[in-house]
Amino acid sequence: MDGAGFFVVSNQPDGTDADSTISYTRAGSFTPDDNGFLQNTAGLYLQGYALDSSGNAPTVNIDNLEPINVSNFTITAEATTDVTIRANLQSSQALHPSITGGTYDPNSVANSMAGYDADISAGIIPATQGVQPDFQTNIQVYDAKGGIHTVTFAAMKQADNLWNAEIFISPAADITAGTLAGTGQIASGQIAFNGDGTIDVGASSAALLAPLTVNWAGGAEPGQITFNLGTDGESDGISEFAGESTVISSTTNGAKFGSVIGVSVNEEGIVT
Repeated sequence: MDGAGFFVVSNQPDGTDADSTISYTRAGSFTPDDNGFLQNTAGLYLQGYALDSSGNAPTVNIDNLEPINVSNFTITAEATTDVTIRANLQSSQALHPSITGGTYDPNSVANSMAGYDADISAGIIPATQGVQPDFQTNIQVYDAKGGIHTVTFAAMKQADNLWNAEIFISPAADITAGTLAGTGQIASGQIAFNGDGTIDVGASSAALLAPLTVNWAGGAEPGQITFNLGTDGESDGISEFAGESTVISSTTNGAKFGSVIGVSVNEEGIVT
């Protein structure tokens, strides 16, 4: 015999009955029975090792096997607490008319990037307030109940090695209060860069880097989200190089509530 091994099965779902027997099979066709136990076409129940809260398996011993019941598997909703953004802001970006004209103001609905987004998300096209960002990216986040929301990171060039940035929830109705009434803005400030295009964390606004309180509408408890924009002097987050403005990647934690919707076994014997 060779290969990765066998599935362990029992003729009893809980394996504790005096008449229960253990068998081994290479056939991987398992489907949930009416009670959620994974059962193959021969009527035998799949056994496995339950991990502890730290993800560790017990001693590999037949006595430690347990039946696999997919009805017990659910994912509890988890609020987003961390967002990491990797993106480049084009160093040769021309200054926006609101910058050259001196009208950009993150504290004014009429002259902020959040004000522009509030109009667009409300279906007012073209927007009649706010200023359109030079760059923006939308990221999916979760509240404590597993509700899905969109948070936007927007930026506008202020000067060489310096960009204005605003973070807002879209649509604004998803929060009960923000830092700019009438919009979903939850933070604003500036991001500074070194001459080699890497982020200068010390010269950037602390308001963008500190945990941000998000007062969700709909009864979910307030969230605390930290935006990781990169390591000081490194290009592992937001950078400013000559290439075009673009999103490289973005990652978040958090999850919505979920449960098992199906079971499959691939040709390598992996049960998913």
